[in-house]
Amino acid sequence: MLLLIQAGVLAMIAFVPTFADAYRTPAGQVVMAVLLAATIALLVWMRRLALGRPAPRFLQGGHPHRDLPSSTGDDAAPAPPDALRTPELTPGVTR
Repeated sequence: MLLLIQAGVLAMIAFVPTFADAYRTPAGQVVMAVLLAATIALLVWMRRLALGRPAPRFLQGGHPHRDLPSSTGDDAAPAPPDALRTPELTPGVTR
């Protein structure tokens, strides 16, 4: 919608010469530069709002069994599940 409004203003400037008379003075040039900078800043801001932020994790911490003491007495963390797989048992993996 914003781009349609801007296209309409540009068409008015191009086809109605008296519409842009206020921007021919040095003060008008400053006003136009400020409006252009504000428009660009708003477009950047809207883009950032549209991208959003990832939602924070609601489950914090590690694996629930890693905090339990080991039966062997060592405090080493268990191997991740991917390290336990063998090529023979993993579907889609061929030698």
